Amino acid sequence: MDLQLAIIAMLVALVASLSAYERWASSHGSSLHNLAWGFGFLLISVASGFMAAGAKLGWNQTIFRGFYLFGAVVDVPVLALGSAYLLFGKEVGRWLSRLVAAFCFYSAGIVTTTRFTHTLHPSQLPQGSQVFSALPRVLAAVGSGLGASFIFVASAIGIVKSLRSRPRKGRLAATNLLISVGVAIMGMSGALNSVFGAMSAFSVTLTIGIIVIYSGFLVGTAAPRNTVLLSEETVIKLSA
Repeated sequence: MDLQLAIIAMLVALVASLSAYERWASSHGSSLHNLAWGFGFLLISVASGFMAAGAKLGWNQTIFRGFYLFGAVVDVPVLALGSAYLLFGKEVGRWLSRLVAAFCFYSAGIVTTTRFTHTLHPSQLPQGSQVFSALPRVLAAVGSGLGASFIFVASAIGIVKSLRSRPRKGRLAATNLLISVGVAIMGMSGALNSVFGAMSAFSVTLTIGIIVIYSGFLVGTAAPRNTVLLSEETVIKLSA
């Protein structure tokens, strides 16, 4: 079951990534939120692929490092960057993109080079606290925690903005709400660990979370071309 769920999550995230890139390309490069979201979905797809590899082949250092980096450290900040572009415009988004890029590259160097403190059991998904020293775990907490918090705050701001705008005011509110709920579901694996076990909890929450996030993306990009979804001050447009 864990392998099948990880493969489903990988494929759904890959489809979401390709859809976002298609919308970015159709906008002639102007919808940078779609570019960021496409990259975020791709990171989730890669993390799901590492999880499928761990479920099928057994966990080793290479597989776990890949899963931890893409699934626990860098994916949520990149999704948050997409929300920043969508809600606050290109100027803020480009400034934050430099910060996110620096964080991702630094985290990649740390996660791929830090020595493991304990041996991995091939049949069990380890926790970062079991095998990593403090720094990789701090990076995961900063990336996932701050990234998710930003998405939640951006969602609230987006809902307020959408309710004040006249055209299709409910669509952006639903988009931000679904993305926030999806991120929250992906973070619930710890709570479900006692019910399903570590690997099953991650499989269930990863699969459901990415489906909900992708649903939010589809809602937000279903508007006709040149439909304004935010307030006039933000002037953000989504393409079909």
